[in-house]
Amino acid sequence: MDYNRLTRPFEPSQIRERQGKKNMIYRYVPVYHIEERLMELPPGSWSFVVKDHFEKNGEIAVLGSLTINGTTREAWGSSALEGKTLGDCMKSASALSLTKCASLFGVPCVFRETSISQQQRPQQQYQQPQQRQQEIKNVQYACMDCGSIISEAEVNFSKKYADTFFGKTLCRECQQFYRNNQIRRVK
Repeated sequence: MDYNRLTRPFEPSQIRERQGKKNMIYRYVPVYHIEERLMELPPGSWSFVVKDHFEKNGEIAVLGSLTINGTTREAWGSSALEGKTLGDCMKSASALSLTKCASLFGVPCVFRETSISQQQRPQQQYQQPQQRQQEIKNVQYACMDCGSIISEAEVNFSKKYADTFFGKTLCRECQQFYRNNQIRRVK
């Protein structure tokens, strides 16, 4: 088996981003791209099996086992039941388990900020510092509810308390509505 082929980097267009808790950005490779990578291996050289599963505290956990050429790696995947069917949760948990198992074989599908190469990051982050500072000075921020121009301090306060404001950048007046649990209606 050619491990170089299995462990080669994914194209930047195949990597997705999602926003997680505390406004963290997580990068991931969708499971169908991982399956495509595994399908490049010779027929019959790999298999994935769900060995165990259980439900606890509104969450489904799945133990998956990926075998490639007689070598096996196992990993857990989980999914919250929140408004989803049991089947959908099992599918999500199995997909996460497969992703983690594949990463144990060296498939680059689980990212940490330090593991993403510079070519996969947006080029905007690598502008000259003076050019970037000039762009920042020229930016005017607007309240996401009422549309009024807001200061950088209001932007920073909105980011600091993103949970309270549902991730919105708001002026002081609109922030007050959210703090009092009176969500303002957009006109």
